[in-house]
Amino acid sequence: MLLLFVLLLSGYGIRSDHASPIHGYSSDMLSLLDFKRAITKDPKGALASWNSSTHFCMWKGVFCSRKHPGRVAALELSSQYLFKVKSAPLSET
Repeated sequence: MLLLFVLLLSGYGIRSDHASPIHGYSSDMLSLLDFKRAITKDPKGALASWNSSTHFCMWKGVFCSRKHPGRVAALELSSQYLFKVKSAPLSET
């Protein structure tokens, strides 16, 4: 799961010390929401707090950097039983 998140972050081109805001949302937050959308099963509701009404540094399992406030430093979702089921393209069915 952490590898998937890192890949999502790299897809946004995050390389600086500061998250660049996109229409008021940081690229870290948008990457986390993309990660959440990729999850098809969340049996423990681990991602229930992941929404725009709460700052992403307060989301369950998200740890932000003290050195770089507002930047995600780590995710702790190892015991949450999250699943991403990859569906086959229609041409393969």
